[in-house]
Amino acid sequence: MGEKVGVSGAVEEDMGDNKDVYPELPNIFNDKLNWKEQEPVLGMRFEIPKQLKHMLCNYAVANGYQLCFVKNDTRRLLVKCCDGKCTFRLWGSWMSDDKSFQIKSLIGEHNCAKNFKLGTHFKHQFYNNQKMSVRLLREEVKTAFGINVSMSQCRRAKSYALSLAEGTIAKNYARIWSYGEEIRRSNPGSTVKICVDSMPDGELLCAVGRDANNGIFLIAWAAVSVENKENWKWFIETLSEDLQCWNDGHGMVLISDQHKGLIEAVKEVFPAAEHRQCTRHIYANFRKRFSGSKFENLFWKASKATTEA
Repeated sequence: MGEKVGVSGAVEEDMGDNKDVYPELPNIFNDKLNWKEQEPVLGMRFEIPKQLKHMLCNYAVANGYQLCFVKNDTRRLLVKCCDGKCTFRLWGSWMSDDKSFQIKSLIGEHNCAKNFKLGTHFKHQFYNNQKMSVRLLREEVKTAFGINVSMSQCRRAKSYALSLAEGTIAKNYARIWSYGEEIRRSNPGSTVKICVDSMPDGELLCAVGRDANNGIFLIAWAAVSVENKENWKWFIETLSEDLQCWNDGHGMVLISDQHKGLIEAVKEVFPAAEHRQCTRHIYANFRKRFSGSKFENLFWKASKATTEA
């Protein structure tokens, strides 16, 4: 169970607040109810859509169902069983005369087999923390649902959850061209270059500036296959062209880490620029030979000095 994005060809309509259809008595969701006893009821009202989604997650886990969130935004919620032949269907939206999110239509019966997917329920936890251990997962399942699961079940659940997370990342990368067009639309004059190549991993190159309020702002970024001189030179040449720096870097100050490829690329593209290394990176190497608070204090005092003496 858990959040799955599906596609529906049919147009779902809000049937309105028809009081002949919904129960007359107030039916407000009780969040104090034990999670195993929570289930959707026609006309049930919630404070916000997220509260309804959380209740449906509990309902699905307790009963071993797989639910797909076909339409899922701040205005409406369409939920169906992931088994395409199952009859379960729930439609929720905001009430017109009450600040409540309500279950407007419901076919609550399932004609599918129960299937408890532990990995799907904890997909978001693994997405945010991929180093989460199977032992911690086992403890969370015990705490949240009162269920004792084996370590092997947790390992399979983690593997399944990570595969779902990777699928989500792949879908996001598939929209990179739309992202590029949005940058051009919302920030006229921006330079966007997209060239897609399959690779196991990547590096993020970026250039930031400092404004009059001593705040940092992003100037440019690029995801490349590897951090080397060739890629840094391409990045800096593109940056130079975009900022119209035709004077070899006169009047420009650059601060960076000590990557050799970057240092060499700056020498070729901006030979006249003042190029210095970041103090934090220098200290990271300094402390390898001179460790301890005494040397650390002396180092930072020297780095902030305004005269050689």
